Amino acid sequence: QTTTKFFQIGYGRQSSASDSTPPLLRETTKSADHIAVRHSQKLLKASQREANGGCQGDSGGPLLLEKKGSYKVAGVASYLTNFQTEGTLCESSDLMYTNTEDYKDWILQNAEQLR
Repeated sequence: QTTTKFFQIGYGRQSSASDSTPPLLRETTKSADHIAVRHSQKLLKASQREANGGCQGDSGGPLLLEKKGSYKVAGVASYLTNFQTEGTLCESSDLMYTNTEDYKDWILQNAEQLR
């Protein structure tokens, strides 16, 4: 059986209390049960289980999908839910990603123009 893993990558805050910490590139691994697809909104939601995931400053970073040793960009970090809870922002907010699959045709058309 193939295990599907997701990787959140970014320079965002590591915790709600880490405002003054210099940004470090970090990676968080998520199993498929931590990711919810929101097709009607063209979003992927990465849940914050065990206070482990993305935070403020990760916007624009990738959500990578790893399957059978191959990687693809499944999403691009967009915004946090519960952003009004500043004291526990990183520990209680889910990170929402734009679902790149829904924009695949547009990405391919525009990438071709850049060549």
